[in-house]
Amino acid sequence: MVNKLAQQGFTLVELIFTLAIMSILLALAVPLSSRWSDDAQVRKAKATMERGYQQAKAIALRNPTGQTDTTIASASMVIANNILLVCNGQPDDCDAASAKWQEALPGKTFIVTGSTCSANAALEIGINSRGLRNDATSYKVCQGNSYETVEL
Repeated sequence: MVNKLAQQGFTLVELIFTLAIMSILLALAVPLSSRWSDDAQVRKAKATMERGYQQAKAIALRNPTGQTDTTIASASMVIANNILLVCNGQPDDCDAASAKWQEALPGKTFIVTGSTCSANAALEIGINSRGLRNDATSYKVCQGNSYETVEL
């Protein structure tokens, strides 16, 4: 004989308790996944910056502009509209149309020369015919609370 009073399913208290635990776990996981995503974007932007520098250095060493003065850039790297551009000659002459190499920076990353992470302030890097920079050698790649230093 089957017991008709046997309980089937879950009680309302059990469901509420399960939902409460799942909500707490989700609230803890969201900031962690956000940080993880920011870290990944920063690493990708750092790699893009390093690839761009290698491209610019190769162009500068070929010296397509025929520069003999080492204080004048033979190649340049410029960030415009969150795109890293590599061009022949001075940074002022570099735009998307004249770029020899370009790659978009991922997400909302910023590359700055100072210690404060804020929107890209027209980052321009000149590289002379000996493959040396004419300006800063250390840059900071930032997104959210994540950042890494790039030494070129």
